[in-house]
Amino acid sequence: MLVENDALGSAGVYFRPGKIIQAARISASGVRAFEVTADYRSELRAGRPHPDQTIRRVALRLADMATRIEAVRALLGRAAQAVDDKTAGCAE
Repeated sequence: MLVENDALGSAGVYFRPGKIIQAARISASGVRAFEVTADYRSELRAGRPHPDQTIRRVALRLADMATRIEAVRALLGRAAQAVDDKTAGCAE
């Protein structure tokens, strides 16, 4: 939605450098949660027997987490670029 027409420029008031930095810090928590979950899945597969359904549910959750992390990274990248380019509406 942010890349359609001039939506990115209109939303620029939210893309201040401090907010982008804070969002990047918060997204690091999501990355860490992903890593811990991936480690847990490895332990499930290597450890005691678990139903395949449990392993599949964890795998699906990992895929969802990875998708969301990449979406946040893309949005942060675009927001940071908009601030760097001083896109109309981006406050400093």
